[in-house]
Amino acid sequence: MAPVRLAQLIATAESLTSSGVPVLPIKPRAKLPFPNPDTGSWWVVDDPDHVATVFQQVVATLGDCNLAMVCGRDKGSPVLVVDIDGPSGLAKAQELGVTSAASCWVQRTGRGGWHIVYFADAGLELRRRVKPQGVDLDLVVDGYVLVDPSLTEGPYRWQPGHGPPDILLADMDSPPAALLEWWQVSQTKTVLTIEDDLQKTPSAYSLLKKPIPHGQRNDTLTRIAGWLRLYH
Repeated sequence: MAPVRLAQLIATAESLTSSGVPVLPIKPRAKLPFPNPDTGSWWVVDDPDHVATVFQQVVATLGDCNLAMVCGRDKGSPVLVVDIDGPSGLAKAQELGVTSAASCWVQRTGRGGWHIVYFADAGLELRRRVKPQGVDLDLVVDGYVLVDPSLTEGPYRWQPGHGPPDILLADMDSPPAALLEWWQVSQTKTVLTIEDDLQKTPSAYSLLKKPIPHGQRNDTLTRIAGWLRLYH
């Protein structure tokens, strides 16, 4: 890794952790976390004094690395990210009031999408779900996203005036109410759909415990046989 790029990566990581946003070292040209050598889990860095040591160690091992910031209160981060990854996601985000005119961090991703970073209010009960209702949009409330100066298919870049050096965490806007309402409704529909499907189509294992209904012998035995073959 070029010394200039390493210095930029460390500076960004120190800026984020100083704001209270934990970061992760990520394998080069990828989105996979570099594991903590002591635990094998994510190597979460939340102290700016530890940033340089960790990332220098990773670069010495791999020759390069990317950088991610942790998202969501459940992961100890005060931010969440609207991840827009296509035309339908951009249109839906705009419809729901997501705009770069807000006091938020805005980033262009390596694939040409957008990350809109908002303050994650305490008490928000949101779950991550990729592409709800088929829309190219993801609300990252329990995970991480790569950040500038990461590089995958292309570079990640904060937009002028909308990066961590430009907008303090204390001045960041919360997500638009319309976005949160749409997301919560989408979550509810997803849960109901899964429960309805389970009620309509019982598991093959559960079929072992009850009589075969009249007229369903072939279908039931086929499902049980498939389950036995797959798991036993």
